[in-house]
Amino acid sequence: MGSGKTTFGKELGRIINFSFVDTDELIEQELKKSITQIFTGEGESFFRKAEINLIKDLIHINADQVIATGGGMPAIPGLITLLNLNGITVYLKPSLKTIYKRLTSDKENRPLLKGMTNKEIYSFIRQINRDRGDFYKQAKITINPEKVSPDKLAEILFTF
Repeated sequence: MGSGKTTFGKELGRIINFSFVDTDELIEQELKKSITQIFTGEGESFFRKAEINLIKDLIHINADQVIATGGGMPAIPGLITLLNLNGITVYLKPSLKTIYKRLTSDKENRPLLKGMTNKEIYSFIRQINRDRGDFYKQAKITINPEKVSPDKLAEILFTF
């Protein structure tokens, strides 16, 4: 969350001439609700099941695509392995300070942050990184998007 997956992914897709897919956007379109409405109405468990079903559908499409997953998706048991088997996974790892700035300026669009103070958001970011870090580290490539441009990542991808 707040790592720049959508922004970075769109630019990377443009550079390497792949379509760009944002799983959060697809789920919103399919269910005709915002992520916040889904979390509020159906709950996080329902949302995670929708993510699993969507990623399984996407990996069966024979298309050149850059897929931006939701931040929690790689932490769903078995999913990072499935993603690694079907493509080149990239962990965007900006500084916690950058993530904090992004999230505190966009709290209303982040259902997991609803009602949190800025101090609680910082603690949440640190905890999420601890909880999900082992999953994220299983990606084939880890980069800091503050230091590596989409152009440079494209060069790295073509060496795979």
